[in-house]
Amino acid sequence: MIDQETLNKFDKLYNESYKNILKYVICNCSNVEDVKDIVQNVYVDLLKKINKINIDNSQYGCINKVLATKEALIINNNIQ
Repeated sequence: MIDQETLNKFDKLYNESYKNILKYVICNCSNVEDVKDIVQNVYVDLLKKINKINIDNSQYGCINKVLATKEALIINNNIQ
C-alpha cells in the first residue's frame, strides 16, 4: 500500500516532468509506437523507487532525463 506522502511526492514529480519526459522520449525513440509504453514504464519505475531516492527541486531535471534515457535506450537497443 502506498501512503499519501508518497503519492503526493509522485504526483508532484509526475506533473512537473510529464511534458519533458514525453518530449524527450519522442525525440529519442526510433519507434513511435513504443512511446506510450516507455513513458508508462518510466513512471512505474519511479513509483517503485520513489522512497529510495531523495528528491529536491534542484534534481527534477536530472531525474527526468535519467528516467527517460534509460527507457529510450532499452527500446532502441532492442530494435537494432
